[in-house]
Amino acid sequence: MPLRDASHHQRIKGLPAAAAIPAEHWNAPIPPNFDGGTAPVQPLKVELNHGRWVVECPDCHGAQLACFDDHRFMCNECGNVAVGNLWRAIEWPANRAAIEDAVIGRPEANQNWLPVETVADLQRQSAAYGLGR
Repeated sequence: MPLRDASHHQRIKGLPAAAAIPAEHWNAPIPPNFDGGTAPVQPLKVELNHGRWVVECPDCHGAQLACFDDHRFMCNECGNVAVGNLWRAIEWPANRAAIEDAVIGRPEANQNWLPVETVADLQRQSAAYGLGR
C-alpha cells in the first residue's frame, strides 16, 4: 500500500482538487494564479517525511503534501510569489515503490527519505536500528 500523498487525503475527505479551492481559503498574501500555467523553473523534488510525501517551498520553506496525480505545487503560504504566483512542477522519484517498501515497516516517525538517499541507504539504516520488515 502506498504511503500518504495529497490525492489520498482528497479521496478520503472528498476534497476538491487544488485548482477548485477558492482563493480566499489560501494563506498566501496574493491569490494564486491557478490558470497561469507552470513556471519555467527547475522542478521541486518530492521527499518522504513521517510517512507523507511532501514538497517544501524553496522560498518560504512551508511544506505541504504532494499529489501523485497532479505533478504541480502551489505553496499555500506564499502562493509561489517568487515565480509570479504560477505553479511549480514537482518531480517524484522514479523508484517510489522501492523507497516505500524500504521504509514501510518502520514506525511512521521514521518513514523518511530525501532525494540524496538511495534505497540501499534506507535498507542499511533500517537494518542498523532493527527497523523495517
